Amino acid sequence: MKYIVRLTLGLLISSSLVVLGCTEPNPGYYTGDGASWLGDWGGYGTDFRYGSDWLPLPDGGGPIVDTLNPLPDGQVIPPDSEPVYCSSDSQCDDGLWCTEDSCDGVRCVSTHSTGCLIDGQCYANFKPNPANPCQQCSEAYPTSWQGIGDNIPCPDDGIECTKDICYAGVCAHLLQEGNCLVGSACYGEGNVGQCEECIPSLSASTLTPTNGKACAPSSPDKIAGMCVDSICKGWVEAHIDPDPGNSTSSTLKTVAFVAADNTFWAGGAYRDSSQGQWGDYSGFLVRLDPATMSTPNVKTVDAEVVDMHHNLAVDGDNGYYHFSNGKWQDVDVLKKTSRDRVWGVSLNTNEEVYFLAGEDKDNTAPLYRCNFTVSSQKMNCAGFQTSYGGQDLGPIWGFLDPSGNGHISLWTAATGQYDDIYAYQSASNLWSPKAPLGCTDANGTVCNLSINGQDFKGVYGTGPSDLWLVGENGVILHYNGGSWTTISSGLVEQAYYDLIDVFADAKLVTIVARVQWQGGQTVALFNYDRALQRWHGPIELKVALSWQESTDVNAMAGSSYDNLWMVGTDLEWLPSPAQRAWALRLE
Repeated sequence: MKYIVRLTLGLLISSSLVVLGCTEPNPGYYTGDGASWLGDWGGYGTDFRYGSDWLPLPDGGGPIVDTLNPLPDGQVIPPDSEPVYCSSDSQCDDGLWCTEDSCDGVRCVSTHSTGCLIDGQCYANFKPNPANPCQQCSEAYPTSWQGIGDNIPCPDDGIECTKDICYAGVCAHLLQEGNCLVGSACYGEGNVGQCEECIPSLSASTLTPTNGKACAPSSPDKIAGMCVDSICKGWVEAHIDPDPGNSTSSTLKTVAFVAADNTFWAGGAYRDSSQGQWGDYSGFLVRLDPATMSTPNVKTVDAEVVDMHHNLAVDGDNGYYHFSNGKWQDVDVLKKTSRDRVWGVSLNTNEEVYFLAGEDKDNTAPLYRCNFTVSSQKMNCAGFQTSYGGQDLGPIWGFLDPSGNGHISLWTAATGQYDDIYAYQSASNLWSPKAPLGCTDANGTVCNLSINGQDFKGVYGTGPSDLWLVGENGVILHYNGGSWTTISSGLVEQAYYDLIDVFADAKLVTIVARVQWQGGQTVALFNYDRALQRWHGPIELKVALSWQESTDVNAMAGSSYDNLWMVGTDLEWLPSPAQRAWALRLE
């Protein structure tokens, strides 16, 4: 028998529950659990509801009906309301057409029946996701969006080179083969403007620079153009008169970066008007400064300046000039020995070292190492002999060991009858043409040029594992740190050109060359794009239609492609014969 509990007893039980810290899953009711002190008060086996009406509850947690607060007939329980207990199915409509709703005698139960129920909303089978056109409702997985499948068209992104398809449930805009997409711009494979290409195999999201390619500079004062870092740079020419009003002809033979002056200087020769048409030449040194080329800084010397490097210049008559304290000064060294090639470097603030190459005659060595002391302005030299008596040495280039130990690696090439390449390692005092550092002119080796006398002309290196040597009849040799190899550009014209000098950096190699043909001569460039492994050329700098207007480039030097110079001679016949010193700068 169940009893209604008086109010005082209910308050006592409530107080006990609060004191003991007890909580219930649903505070609206408590079903019997056989507890003698809480659910079955006093052991009578009776459970009590401690809700609003304190009705006795069926022992063991049977169906509960709030008889004091029944819902009016026909009223539906709101789906999001606090727990309210139903008595009929009509009270359990949740407002969703994709569920079936019923009352189990205690509470409302909703069961999925058709379509999909996702995030509280009903969708028909195959209905697309409003937020993603590549997803849809699938009754097989009714509670989440499913992909509609791959390669099905989806909304166009407005970019012509993309294919808009669903992939893994996402609308993907895939770049079509043979295209580059840079930002929102489409480019087909091949040239883009003058100095860039779309090369999808290298990059489909950026344009690839075509370094060294011929281009048309925008400024009319530039005589030829070549691409450098996506920009068309042009060669600007200047004519230099070493003695204005008094020189009848002039030429520039060499150019180099002078470390003590932190700028470029060139050297050459000129004839004074007092010497007449066939008189002797004097020499001069001129600073190549774009801002002051109209009034150049010139130093005149006794004989033609034939080579220079670092802070030292040599002339063709046993003269040596060192740049220090803001000027060129004579150096008392090797007064009976003529040298026509030089390479040098500073070992420290007070010591510089130079290697001087030239002819082997009158029992002189073809190579000298000279140490220059800055504080005393004195130079001491010692000679090296080659493998063959009478062998002359030409192009020379070296590197200082970056470790700071003062060790030097050096290469120089023989000219004339032999085509040996000598290597020098100061750490071991090794001086030899033997492989792999050197190269011997013997049958079957890379140094064995097809015709003796194809002299090497120019050399440049970016480091001990990247050295370029060029010469007559299109000869190009490269040292990669392990061996010397012959380089073929693949350009038919290479073999017909004499290659004069070379400059390089990590992205580009530039070779200046000339070819003589019946009645005229062409000066041109061959460029090698390292990234694309592609040769460009010949890029014509100047074409002379007759010997009366011939032009020569004799040397090239630079600190980068932002500061690159060439020097030579520009001969004009009209309105009167004039051979003028010629300088060109890449801008």
